[in-house]
Amino acid sequence: MNTSIIVALISAVGSMAVAVLTWVLNRTVHKLGTKVEVQNNKLDDQEEIIRQLVVFSMSPMIYEHLRHIRDGRIARSEGRPYEYLYRNNPPFQREMYYLRDNGFIQPVDQGHLDFNEFIDGKDLIDMAKPTPIGEYYVKLREEYETKALKKT
Repeated sequence: MNTSIIVALISAVGSMAVAVLTWVLNRTVHKLGTKVEVQNNKLDDQEEIIRQLVVFSMSPMIYEHLRHIRDGRIARSEGRPYEYLYRNNPPFQREMYYLRDNGFIQPVDQGHLDFNEFIDGKDLIDMAKPTPIGEYYVKLREEYETKALKKT
């Protein structure tokens, strides 16, 4: 056989092999890309479920206390009157301790934030303010409640 024919055959077979391998690799990459996209969508869905669980894990009553404290601080900073009075009863006290102990509120001044009979009837806006996580929580919850209202 002629050397030039052998070289031509090897070249043709090599080109076909490269073409087949390229096709197989492209197909595999496409399949993997599709799988990655599906996994990303599943992760996004799971992330959304976790966010909603976190956002709505606080009871509406406890959230209302936090929101009132936040709204009162905003109103006062804008020169508008706002008052949110502490009532010394077991549910109110427990809910305020929940907010304090879980890092949603902190004292306005240095010191300790305590909820007892000595502050019954006093304005909570003067004593407590949201922590950064408390501010973030209210913002996030408002976003989710707004989304829920738009869906209905």
